Amino acid sequence: MNEIIKEAKERWNLCNDAENQFRSRFKEDYKFAHGDADNGFQWDQKDRMSRQIDRKPALTINKTRQHNLNIINDATQNKPGIKYMPSGGGASFESAQVWMALARRIEANSSAGDAYTTGIDRMVQGGFGYARVVTDYVASDSFEQQLLIKRVPDPLKVFLDPDAQERDKSDSNYGFVFEDMHRQEFNRKYPELARQAQVGGLQNSSWISDKLVRKAEYFRAVETKDILWQYFPEDGPPFTGYESELAADVVAQWKKDPLRARKRKTTRRVIEWYYIVGDYVVDENIWPGSIIPIIPFIAEEVVIDGKIDRKSHTRALKDPQRMYNWWSSAGIEYGALQTKVPWLAAAEAIEGREQDWATANVQTKSVLTYNAYNEEGEPIPPPQRIEPPVAAPVALTGMEVASREMAMVSGQYEAQMGAPSNERSGKAINERQRMGDRSTYHYIDATAVAIRLIGRIILDTARKIYQPGQIIQILAEDGETQEVRIDPEAQQAFKIEQDENNEIVARIFNPNIGQYDVIADVGPGYATRREETFNALVLLLTQAPQLANVIGDLLFRAGDFMYSDEAAQRLRRMVPREALGKGPSQQEQMLMMQLEQLKGLIAKLQQENAEAKVKLKGRDEKRDIDIYNAFTNRFKVIQDGGLAEQDRAMATVQLMRDLMNDSLEASQTSIDKKLEQQLVEMEQAESGMPAGMPAGMPEGAKQAPDGHHYVPDPLRPGKFMKVVQEGSENAGQG
Repeated sequence: MNEIIKEAKERWNLCNDAENQFRSRFKEDYKFAHGDADNGFQWDQKDRMSRQIDRKPALTINKTRQHNLNIINDATQNKPGIKYMPSGGGASFESAQVWMALARRIEANSSAGDAYTTGIDRMVQGGFGYARVVTDYVASDSFEQQLLIKRVPDPLKVFLDPDAQERDKSDSNYGFVFEDMHRQEFNRKYPELARQAQVGGLQNSSWISDKLVRKAEYFRAVETKDILWQYFPEDGPPFTGYESELAADVVAQWKKDPLRARKRKTTRRVIEWYYIVGDYVVDENIWPGSIIPIIPFIAEEVVIDGKIDRKSHTRALKDPQRMYNWWSSAGIEYGALQTKVPWLAAAEAIEGREQDWATANVQTKSVLTYNAYNEEGEPIPPPQRIEPPVAAPVALTGMEVASREMAMVSGQYEAQMGAPSNERSGKAINERQRMGDRSTYHYIDATAVAIRLIGRIILDTARKIYQPGQIIQILAEDGETQEVRIDPEAQQAFKIEQDENNEIVARIFNPNIGQYDVIADVGPGYATRREETFNALVLLLTQAPQLANVIGDLLFRAGDFMYSDEAAQRLRRMVPREALGKGPSQQEQMLMMQLEQLKGLIAKLQQENAEAKVKLKGRDEKRDIDIYNAFTNRFKVIQDGGLAEQDRAMATVQLMRDLMNDSLEASQTSIDKKLEQQLVEMEQAESGMPAGMPAGMPEGAKQAPDGHHYVPDPLRPGKFMKVVQEGSENAGQG
């Protein structure tokens, strides 16, 4: 027999022996929690049969169900969310947000809410539940894979390593997900295996019988020795990886650079997966993570005399529930045995008037007559009305006691079950509510432990699932979908690329960079927080209506009525760019304010220049006017030169400083050179500098990015004039 098959069967039997006791109690508790008048699961079957034979009532008033549903629905409504926190290695707040959005997308794609609810339900009602994380292809015609979270309807079809010590069983060395199929289905689906089973005489093995064939997914952890490398590049965070997963040339290069690379021996955990049908391995693979992807939901686990027991919420309610059913049945029985005849009369008293008395309970009669004397003239006692049936006081008391005991053992009192209570003030009601929450909080905590493990599995597995260049969809908390491109070569864990208008054109994500802590954020669901956000925004805008043009779109996004999303989109178009973080920075705004102030100063100087033209005469006066004209011309060049807003403001500030220092001529040359250099650099970035300089050009000639050539102007030192080649469309315009 295959060694894997042998190992799997031995471990399966080990799990079955270790868990047999509490699995049997799971069946009893789960059946009891779902007991009703038809199945009678809350009664001992002998007692129930005996009462039915004696025509006595055997009622099932299932109060346990509501106690359990109160916990299940509360845990479902306040389901914990996966939360990642950066803890080093180049991780950032933004990259942690991407991981959280990716986890939400995986949950949405796989209907993870159903998996969580199923696990919680089985845990509360039976004692334990399970969920799974699996991989699947994005589409039938694609090689790209994705992670999915799946429900496990029957937790009795799952085994995990009974020697695991962690609460979430993340240290399990093996696990099974199995079920039994009919032999006919096995023969039809696996005809070749069916023939081998008959020839080999294995049809009576433990996993193959005449009626059933067991199929199982078998996970096992294998410890392999490896070398862990860490490389520190010149720029960017360090890279860490196993030598077995690195290219040989990369390892060889790192060995030659001991100053930047370091290594150490380590043990790597590999999860192997086998699909077994009967006594045959029909498929095998390597799970991309290091944790067996089976997630338990366990609230109460105890070890007594070396035996593991996992208790449900139903367990403590069973005896009080049986008491309630017994006393309810006894009360009905007591009432049924009492007479329902309203009158007691002597036969002589109603002789001849039997019809009147027989219909007295269905007809309205003004008077009922009877025979007052017999034939001997002796008086006959008049008919007497009998007291109506009364309830059994002991039965009512017993039912009240049983109800109180159910509340005592569960910690859930009338206030938690929706019934009116003695508390009248809000504080008293909240205190009683918190008391009930504390009594059952271990189920919320167990759910958080399970979901935190799912978050760890996603973090551990997604790094290898998603391929370089793959575009994945992530889901923001408000439901907005965004695209992220996977780039394992990126120097940062997360980077946003923007265009010249500050619009996002790409989101780059490197899942291999950074370490993260995983927690389960326990709190109200998004729907509840959305309602709270809407109410808070309404209150805020009521007090400060001037903020409507800034946060009005957020109000409608939090709304839950028709056209709220459309209204939010329209209002968002009216939000100032600065409020969205897309406008100029604070430094740019300060420069723009200085520029506006300088424009006012320029206008004043221009006015003074005009006055100087009238008042000043002679050569010196003309020179001053030329200086002012030159200044205004330089300012015009700066304004119309196509410079960025920040560069234009800085050039203007420098021009004004030179003017105030009486060094206008020097500033002209400086501004001309700086402006020319900035224009050339800007055009080079856009179109590139054309190569080649025609022969015969004088010394000092330059070639501009537009392809034209410029030579020094002999009449204007420091200036250039354009050379127009013959035959061009601009000839004669130089």
